[in-house]
Amino acid sequence: MSLSCSYSHLCSGCDLLSLSRTQVEARRSKALADLGLAPSHIKTVWIGDGGLRNHLEFTYEPGHEQNPARLGLQTSARLGLYEKSGLVRWRKTLDLAGCPQLTPELEAWLQVFRRDLPPLTKKAGIRLRVSPEGRRGVWIDTANEEIRDLLNEENWLVRQLAQGTVVEIGQRRKRVVDEKSEASTGTRRLRLADPVLEPWFQTLDGQKIYGTVASFTQPGWKAAAALTKTVLQKLPDVASTVLEFGAGSGGFTLPLLKRKHRVFAFEFDRLAVAALKTGLEQLPPEERDRLQVFEGDFIQSDRAWKAARENLGLAPTEFSAATVLVDPPRSGLGKFLETLLGDEANLPKHWIYVSCYPESFARDLKRLTERGFLLEDLTVVEQFPYTNHFELVASIIKKPN
Repeated sequence: MSLSCSYSHLCSGCDLLSLSRTQVEARRSKALADLGLAPSHIKTVWIGDGGLRNHLEFTYEPGHEQNPARLGLQTSARLGLYEKSGLVRWRKTLDLAGCPQLTPELEAWLQVFRRDLPPLTKKAGIRLRVSPEGRRGVWIDTANEEIRDLLNEENWLVRQLAQGTVVEIGQRRKRVVDEKSEASTGTRRLRLADPVLEPWFQTLDGQKIYGTVASFTQPGWKAAAALTKTVLQKLPDVASTVLEFGAGSGGFTLPLLKRKHRVFAFEFDRLAVAALKTGLEQLPPEERDRLQVFEGDFIQSDRAWKAARENLGLAPTEFSAATVLVDPPRSGLGKFLETLLGDEANLPKHWIYVSCYPESFARDLKRLTERGFLLEDLTVVEQFPYTNHFELVASIIKKPN
């Protein structure tokens, strides 16, 4: 066992912890081969055996007060991941005192948080995050009734804010703000404010990536740096044009600009677009000028791409010579790929596909191969060591005539 964990026989988080690196790689290769992806094309990038996560989503289950109906038993609240045994809907939450997948900074934040858990009465999702500067944040994803009760109870929120914790609540990522005591009544007022964009992440070059505690990012910046390096290795060494779909808040975009590539970035999430534009402010003007951002749902709607295509300003030869960098959701490229393959006579000849879901990647690759493309190489990036989750980075090229 390469990563030591006292919960390995109970926790569902690391299903492959009993395997060696060689065994894990063999398992990945077989899974990809079953999808029609030749093992000879596969390389593996190991970042480390653990300590890679700067944020993690935990499950919170409240404890039960003493109750005759429960035979007088009293249980404590649990914060952790699901146990291995049992059907998914009936799984219990395994209370975790620590986790070797966390960075030391996130592990320390978990220990502090566990000593003062929120007074929730229903199951909830809780994300803990630490920024590169060491700032601590928590996002509580729970029902509206629980949000109301937390604000009314206020003591737990006040304690968290007093120690500098950023607290976000609900699907809309609202931030809890303490307006302090009102002089006339001697009472304080907590309220929910709009999301605030702050540097919660960073690129491999140390550039700030803005977002919220609840924003999507890679699991940690060390892992993200390895993923970005893998992507950059598949790009031309000289300055080129990149069409980036699924740009997010700039994890690939900012390093691309630093390396003098011209980037057309496409993203559907408005908050991510705002975060990307905020991150651009730290770049010199000559780098910012090489970026054009388009907002729209390019995966599910053909209208967004058709409208953007008219404004690219690329001649057919420039468009064909560009590199397409795609990082889609688990569902894959969907309607976008259908639209692009159906409408474009001179498709870009080089694609870099980043995927967290090999099944949808295999489906999209099949569509591309039907149009004369071939899989040049495939890299597995082990961002989530000893789990069933991994990232794929593929280089796909047009077959020569």
